[in-house]
Amino acid sequence: MKKILTLLTALCLLFSLTACDKSNGKNESSKVEKVKTTDLAVNEEDIHKTIEECKNFGSYENLIIKLPENIEFLGELKLDLPENLSNKDFYEQFLKIYEYIYPDHLLNEEYFVYRGENSKRTYLSGDESTFYGDVKTDFNKVNDYFDKIMSGEEQVYDFIYNEDRKRYSNIPAPDNAVMVEFSNPPGTYNRFNRGESVRLAGKDPHTDMKQYYNLETQHAGYFFDRGPEYEINSDAEVQLLDSKVKISDAVKFTENYINNIPLGNNPQINMKVVNVETLEINDEVSALNFKTTKNYKGVNFDYINEGTARGLSTENAPNSYILSIAIMLKKDVIDFMFGDLRGQTVEEIKQYNEILSINCALKKISENLSDEVIFDVNEIELVYCEYVSDVFNKPYAGTAKPAWKIKLYNPNDGLTYVAFIDVENGDNFWYYTTENKAFRQN
Repeated sequence: MKKILTLLTALCLLFSLTACDKSNGKNESSKVEKVKTTDLAVNEEDIHKTIEECKNFGSYENLIIKLPENIEFLGELKLDLPENLSNKDFYEQFLKIYEYIYPDHLLNEEYFVYRGENSKRTYLSGDESTFYGDVKTDFNKVNDYFDKIMSGEEQVYDFIYNEDRKRYSNIPAPDNAVMVEFSNPPGTYNRFNRGESVRLAGKDPHTDMKQYYNLETQHAGYFFDRGPEYEINSDAEVQLLDSKVKISDAVKFTENYINNIPLGNNPQINMKVVNVETLEINDEVSALNFKTTKNYKGVNFDYINEGTARGLSTENAPNSYILSIAIMLKKDVIDFMFGDLRGQTVEEIKQYNEILSINCALKKISENLSDEVIFDVNEIELVYCEYVSDVFNKPYAGTAKPAWKIKLYNPNDGLTYVAFIDVENGDNFWYYTTENKAFRQN
């Protein structure tokens, strides 16, 4: 089985930079051409012509252009988090979230714990441990410290409800064990798992330990092989465990479900599905793996797809890529979710009325790439890129700026090069590379 790896960091790579005016063969930088943000309609033939003029660009046969349908605002943003809820309000909000996700699954206090200053999980090490990740002491139960939590005497970072506790205690797990975790403030670090795919697999593929599963970390992507990818508006149907579902309908349900999780505030950000991948449970049945990202007033935030990053160039590149996913095994049921990221606050700093045209972006990216490689041009998208000043201590506080994102395929090394150019003036270029694993279906 293939384990889907979450991309967390990228290494810096040097890349040869060569300016090129491909139409006349001179080594000169292309001029800046701008278009109004209210009129981003594209002429595909014109774009094809621009690609043909760039001598290090090759095929555009599979080119997909993703433009926002409706942009309410485009420009520089300041991102932060609201103040934490009081312990009492956070507790009450967590119960609302739990009821939304598991309306027919009664919460049992025996499985309800919290992470905080005085509630930490420690692990066995060395000769003490019989299996990697064995727990020595677990988080405190909410019920045992309830009064101190409600009064604020006990600090709470996360509430965690996890019925799969075989590794953590002697409490047996029910056959239909579930888990959910949300941080304070809600809409930052969070996840839930109904456990369907984990129980379906029946064992850990890396230890071959039967009847072992861990609802905090494992999901269908951990157990099952990747299948085809689909565009989010595809009318194709996929057979799930219980019935067939149209891709576009499943996308709408998933977005609506996540965006209605009761966070207890008025989110300025929505979550959008940007990619749909199938996971092959068997020859006839698949699961759907939705890659999701933040969206502000019509424009998606950049996301790094799962895979192995080969490099991230330039010190001016963004440094925040938080992968969020949702997995569906049965129609209109989300089995696993990681990353409802609507908790950030947004302040509009500077509005862009005009931005770099796609044609100009293509030329400038071409100028910054080696002439020794012919890249296939596969995808063009307008995204927000996030810059965080303190990744470890304040990962949700920073700024975001829009950029053109262009996916290129290098047949020489089999990698996808994801290149960016800022839309304000085209001065900032960066890229990363990733393995080209999946294939797309219409």
